[in-house]
Amino acid sequence: MEKQIAFDKIFNDKEYFVQNAIPYSARYAKTPLNPLVMQSYISYTSTQYSNDDIKKLLKDPLQNYKQLQRVSEYLESTNAFYTNIVYYYATILTYDYMITPINDYKIGNDTLKSRFLEAAKIAKKTQVQSNFAHMMYRTLLNGETYWYDLSDDNNTIFKEIPSKFCRRALVDEDNLWRYYIDFKQIDQHEIREMPTEIRMAYKNYVESNDKKSTKKIRDLDIEIPKHLYLVSKKGFSISSRLTFEQHDYPFFANMFVDLNSYDSDKEYFSNFLKSDNIKLVHFKVPIDKNTGKPIMDYDKVQKYHDAANSNTSDAVAVITNPFDVEGIATDKASQNAINVSENARGNASFSSGVSETMWNATTTNGLKFSVQADASKVKHIMSFFDNLMNYKLKETKMAFSIDREITWYNKEDVYKTRKEALGMGDLYSGWISAGAYEPYDAIKIAEMEDALNFRDLFRPKLSAFQQSGDSGEVGQGAPEKDDKADVTDENQQYK
Repeated sequence: MEKQIAFDKIFNDKEYFVQNAIPYSARYAKTPLNPLVMQSYISYTSTQYSNDDIKKLLKDPLQNYKQLQRVSEYLESTNAFYTNIVYYYATILTYDYMITPINDYKIGNDTLKSRFLEAAKIAKKTQVQSNFAHMMYRTLLNGETYWYDLSDDNNTIFKEIPSKFCRRALVDEDNLWRYYIDFKQIDQHEIREMPTEIRMAYKNYVESNDKKSTKKIRDLDIEIPKHLYLVSKKGFSISSRLTFEQHDYPFFANMFVDLNSYDSDKEYFSNFLKSDNIKLVHFKVPIDKNTGKPIMDYDKVQKYHDAANSNTSDAVAVITNPFDVEGIATDKASQNAINVSENARGNASFSSGVSETMWNATTTNGLKFSVQADASKVKHIMSFFDNLMNYKLKETKMAFSIDREITWYNKEDVYKTRKEALGMGDLYSGWISAGAYEPYDAIKIAEMEDALNFRDLFRPKLSAFQQSGDSGEVGQGAPEKDDKADVTDENQQYK
């Protein structure tokens, strides 16, 4: 009853609805902000896990996906090495892209240009490089993500819906992986953060008097439990694997044990170094040789001890007793501690598949090929972004494709190679894709420079580095010298 009253207040009280119940995501879409996963109901509270706990979860990762996602959150907040690995894989590709027509028959140049510009404008507004890199990071971290497209005429906002509310439903005709919202998993405080479509569907679910346990989806001619809601095509999910399951587990789950060991061994090594480097100051209490009892009173000994402690740093320990102290060399033990830490780090690095050269640039041999191999491990996920953009560009009859050959580590080389290939008749689209501009910007900037005659306004000075040409044409070749070579009787005789 209290739940029903709360929803009556949210949905029927106009003033309350306007001030409080308008989802934050809707307000974001009217501003330049891009909040993504900054919603208050997404908890990042992490719990520590032992290696035995993780090994048990990995025996059935699909069944234990929730717990493995929590392990991933724990490692992200405590293990910088894991965060770097995930971020490295999420951003290894540049997310440069090309736009091409999808129809085979010939169309007029004006129509083709209009379609291309419209498609390129949509792609630019989507902020492909920033949004997709973040979405990739979240997907690798959890193994799955669920998104809702809140785009309007001015902005593109992709809002993440927590996976605990969702489950995958189907792959539709546009290759979008659609999902259900499970209303049993949502409470009245969390619903306020949801997009309008989901909030209104939840309102209908709460207020419904229909006693049936299932409902029929007309377009699909299937029956589903009443508490599930199939989100429209504005909702889509991304998976780190192409196996279609209701849920997925973190992409790097199989290296969690090594990462956890590295973290604990690193802490052990740090504590060992601190203890191994502590300097000891020994105050020997004088004793009576005959009785073996201290000569000084306890209170006086305590005062000397406290005075010494108060005037030393944390790296110095004061010992006060009547015994002799003997030094023990710990060089071998120190080396053993270093070996333990180095072995744990090596295991974690090997499990990740990332070349150690990436984190310790002592050599570059093989690094180029290692980066290419790393990039190949996430290329399959790019199909989700291609499918999403192709759906958004559907009305333009143009196709979107992320350039999977360009990484942040070879971008300059690819650009130079494709630029040289232009002389052999290669495509300009590939060269533009490897450049510094998105397709829409490249076209518009080129048109602007032609209209404003930039080539003449900013013509470089003539130099010997320019290609030769007709000396009578302005700007061709190096300038001719006014002074000729000295001609003397002495050098003429040798001609």
